[in-house]
Amino acid sequence: MNKGRFTKGDARINRKGRPKGSTTDPEKVRAWVTATIENNWGKVQEGIDSMTAKEAAYFVCQYLLKHKLPAPLNILDRLTDEEFNQLLENLKQQQNGRE
Repeated sequence: MNKGRFTKGDARINRKGRPKGSTTDPEKVRAWVTATIENNWGKVQEGIDSMTAKEAAYFVCQYLLKHKLPAPLNILDRLTDEEFNQLLENLKQQQNGRE
């Protein structure tokens, strides 16, 4: 049993590889998703209307907005160790001031 793997000499193997110039350009994908949503907005809205408020909010946030808004930046990844430690110290001081 080969568990879904190709075997030697299998005719289904693409021996030429990916064609030159073929891409999965994120902007093209984003544009396609946007056009599909816009062209089918009536159906999308019907689906959202049939959901509970919680389901609709989740759907919009999880599936629609991520195609329209840029991904959030994680600023903590950009901090040096010194900057991170300073931030941590400032947060500790603020927390101690509230207690």
